[in-house]
Amino acid sequence: MPSTFNPALPKGGTGAVKKDTIPIKYTTKDFIKPKRKTLDDMHPKQVAYFATSHIYYNNSIHNHLKWLTYTWLNTTEGFKGRQWVKHGDRKPFNPHDESYMEEYYGRVWFWGNSQPIMWHGDLTERVSGKFGPADWPVDVALFQCNYLYNNRSILHINEHKEYYMNAFEQCRQNNVEPTVFMHAERIKRKNEIGDHEHLGRDYAYMRNLWTDIANLGDALVIPWGVSVHNWYEKYPEIGILNPWCGNHPNNLGTILMNYTIFYTYYRVDPRGIDYTYIWDDIDKDTLLKLQTIAKESVDEYFA
Repeated sequence: MPSTFNPALPKGGTGAVKKDTIPIKYTTKDFIKPKRKTLDDMHPKQVAYFATSHIYYNNSIHNHLKWLTYTWLNTTEGFKGRQWVKHGDRKPFNPHDESYMEEYYGRVWFWGNSQPIMWHGDLTERVSGKFGPADWPVDVALFQCNYLYNNRSILHINEHKEYYMNAFEQCRQNNVEPTVFMHAERIKRKNEIGDHEHLGRDYAYMRNLWTDIANLGDALVIPWGVSVHNWYEKYPEIGILNPWCGNHPNNLGTILMNYTIFYTYYRVDPRGIDYTYIWDDIDKDTLLKLQTIAKESVDEYFA
């Protein structure tokens, strides 16, 4: 029997999430300001992803970020293709020896949909740089968890703050910088799922929640939610989220997410970097729109 679960609705229910379960400080549009505005290392090479379905859609954002980074580096002077590393020395090719690895790489741990961060458990081995054949240390960890979209009581939020603080501390004990992924509001558009709903319904909650969690643990936020909100404010006729849930990114949304993460980490202007994966239907005008929204949204959030 096919599943009747609708990911656009809270688990166990059929109606909208009740607003009275959300702490007041997360409902204000006088947004909480982020304390941390950049990484300490603004040129990370190794990223560990602790993530769910948003990140592994459309060939996984860890692959896209790696390829976008190489696309950028190939436009800079002195960089010749991918770089492979063994014992700290760069090599111009991969000899298919597992003791070698790419200098720019993403280690990935995917879990169930909408999982609580507590499922990650002890992160020590995974962020220590000793996991797998790699001899290059992890620079950054990205945490993406959708649990608090559907579970908004102060009890759920406080419980998860403890999990995040523990994860951030484990990162720092291993010289890894923690970052958190700000989820976006779920957009319902005409001719997709149901009737058009008020844009911005969940924007304040998602933005304030993840900023607050990051501030408590001195972590950097990936403001994906700001990029989605600004895209639909400016281009409401162009979908970037899949119509079946109004939540997960389609191809355009994947590229927008990729440039949002890239610019948040590297602070290199993405405009002019020609990366669209193999999606040839993304023309130059659309790519520039995606790059511009990503840059402007990150700049707005950290202003």
